[in-house]
Amino acid sequence: MIAANFDLETIPDQALPSKCLRAITDEIKFGNLGPEKRQEKIDKKMSVTPRMCQVCTFVGMKYDTDAEKVTEKISLQLKADPEDEYEIIRDAWDWIKSCMNNRIPIVSYNGIGFDLPILKMRAIKHDVPIPFKYKELVSKWGPTKFHYDLMLCLADFDRYNSFAKLDYWLNYFGIGQKTEGMDGSQVYPAWKAGEYDKIQSYCEDDVLSTARLFARVESWIKIR
Repeated sequence: MIAANFDLETIPDQALPSKCLRAITDEIKFGNLGPEKRQEKIDKKMSVTPRMCQVCTFVGMKYDTDAEKVTEKISLQLKADPEDEYEIIRDAWDWIKSCMNNRIPIVSYNGIGFDLPILKMRAIKHDVPIPFKYKELVSKWGPTKFHYDLMLCLADFDRYNSFAKLDYWLNYFGIGQKTEGMDGSQVYPAWKAGEYDKIQSYCEDDVLSTARLFARVESWIKIR
């Protein structure tokens, strides 16, 4: 089976209006934190909130679960100019739409709760058309023929069940583990430092891990 696996990385929206930035500080409890820690907290909240972040990396991989190999890859990286995000959002949605049109199922890890809402919000921001079947990608009640969100699938779509992180399942099934020394909280510092290849490699590793995890559990969750 060919599956289209994807993931993205985010940073604070570099062009967020000043009034919106001021609104963020009203939503955060800083306590006695100093200026540096306050900014870290702001950056963290912005990076994981669809209306406050932007996409810096998008990776999509078509993976043959029978042959256990990547058959196609798209890897998009935002570098110094934040305005280039438009092309990433456009190309990401074009890739997803192409997969849907060719009946290749989309696979993610927390795509319903994180990646897809962000892609949609940034599409609205840039006026990028998205697939007319968007709602069929984000069902919270069970997998659809278009999208398998492995975080939800492995929790049996039970909101009372604990949603484990990707690294848990990789270790659980003996598939491997996420990239050591790198996680989502380090993406923005790496981006500011110009370590674009590091971010891109990290995202690609996550997508490949997602693909391997899907290959392992495919027979248990696949819609027939």
